[in-house]
Amino acid sequence: MVRRTERHVAALTLAACVASLSCHSTSPSGAAVGSSVPAPPPVLRAAPTPDFTAAELRMVETVGAFYESLLTALKDPALATSGVDACAARIAANLEPVRGAARELAAPHAALPVERRLAIHQEAFRRHPAEVRALVEAAGRWTSRFRSPGDQPQFRRITEQALGTWAHDGALWVAGGFGPDAVEELREWATGRGEKDEARS
Repeated sequence: MVRRTERHVAALTLAACVASLSCHSTSPSGAAVGSSVPAPPPVLRAAPTPDFTAAELRMVETVGAFYESLLTALKDPALATSGVDACAARIAANLEPVRGAARELAAPHAALPVERRLAIHQEAFRRHPAEVRALVEAAGRWTSRFRSPGDQPQFRRITEQALGTWAHDGALWVAGGFGPDAVEELREWATGRGEKDEARS
């Protein structure tokens, strides 16, 4: 059985998950993060969006704020040389202003029909195309430092330290525009579950 880390590089942050998922849309399964600059996800080419309720518009805005905050974190030059704890702390600090809204909207988002949730994430992509593209590119550049299998444990530790609270809060729905697999894998690494499953395999 091929281990998950050999099929899909473990998610370090949402951006890393975005990068790896986008690679899957243009290259064979198992492509390494950072091996090339991935194309923006196909959902960017969404159909015209429906009218949104006030709560749904808050969700759109929260997803956009998450993209912007994560992009700011990944563009920090210090991440290129910082250790695990410092990387995780910088990412977490940049994302913290968004976490409250993401946590508050988690249950309402989950209660929506699948089609409505997709429309919300499509609208966030439509409103932030430049940020999404820049986020994917920044993730590809930064995660290239973890390309070696020996560096992947650091990759996982940063995910767990930076996004563990997000997973506990149910706030990782903000990654939903990149598909349920992206959210689930991110949740596994943010809770340390992915590493435990791999150790048993």
